Amino acid sequence: MIGILLALQVNNWNEERKLSQERIAILKNLRDDLKNDIENYQYSTLRLEDRQKVADQVLTLFENIPKTIDSANTARNLLVLGFIEVHNPNFSTYNEIQGSGKLALIKSKKVKTALANYNSTVDNFKLIGSSWNEDLKDYERIMSGYFKGNIYQQFLPMDAKDVSQNQNLRFDLSEMSKNSDLVSRIRHIAYFTKMEINIKKYIIIPLCDSLSKDIDSLLINWQ
Repeated sequence: MIGILLALQVNNWNEERKLSQERIAILKNLRDDLKNDIENYQYSTLRLEDRQKVADQVLTLFENIPKTIDSANTARNLLVLGFIEVHNPNFSTYNEIQGSGKLALIKSKKVKTALANYNSTVDNFKLIGSSWNEDLKDYERIMSGYFKGNIYQQFLPMDAKDVSQNQNLRFDLSEMSKNSDLVSRIRHIAYFTKMEINIKKYIIIPLCDSLSKDIDSLLINWQ
C-alpha cells in the first residue's frame, strides 16, 4: 500500500514538473515575442516620424516654392510620403496556447488579461490603419502622375542618393502645389501619421513593455 502511494506521489511530482517546464517555456516565448514587437514598433515609429517631418517640409515648400531646389532630396521626400508602414506583431505563441487550451497554464489573471488586451488593441489599430493605407495609395496614385518615367514602379528609394541616380526624374512643384486634392492628401497624411506615432509610442509600446515585465516577474517566481 505504501509503495503504491509513493509511486502515485512520484508520478504526480513528475507530472507537475513537466507542466512547470512547459509553463516556463511558454512564458519565455511570450516574453521574447513581446520584446521583438517592441523593437519593431520602435523602428516603425522612427520611420513614421520621418514621414511626419517630410509631410511638414513638403507643405511648407508648397507655400513658398524657391527658385532652386535640391531635386533629389525633394523627390525622396515626395516618395517617402507614400510609403506604407507595415508591422505585424508576433502572436504565434499566444494563438498557439489559446487554441490548445494551454493558456490555463498561466496562473496569473493579470497577465492573461493583459495578453487579451494587447491582442484586441492591435486588432483595433489594424482596422483604423487599413483606412489610412488606402489614403496613402490614393496619394501614390496622384503623385505618380507628376513623375516622368513612372518612378514608383522602378524603385522605392529611401534616400536622396538613390533617387538622384534615376535619370528620368522630372517633376513640377508648382503644378503639384496647385492640386488641392494632393495638398489635402498630404495634410491628411501628416495628421494620421502623428496619430499613428502617438498610438504606437504611448499605447502599444507601453502595453508590450508592461506585459513583458509582468512575465519576467512570473519567470523569476517559477524558476
